[in-house]
Amino acid sequence: MTDAEIQALADKTWDSIMTAVHWGDGYTSAHRQLESALRKVAGRVTRVGKQCAGCQTSFLPRRKDALYCSDACKQRAYRARR
Repeated sequence: MTDAEIQALADKTWDSIMTAVHWGDGYTSAHRQLESALRKVAGRVTRVGKQCAGCQTSFLPRRKDALYCSDACKQRAYRARR
């Protein structure tokens, strides 16, 4: 999901929260969607670059516990260990 898509989701969700508050229904669901979108944005901002354990290049991991920059690099390291 791109940053623009996340921002669009947050804007849409904020509008639905305001509508729900105005009409008095659905606030909880809309609030949860907004919190989820904001968590995704915060997660993207707080990611830090890591150094690949295989090729030593720097990369932005998709997960916080990633060790390799790509599947190919991970496979190369596995074959070297065998």
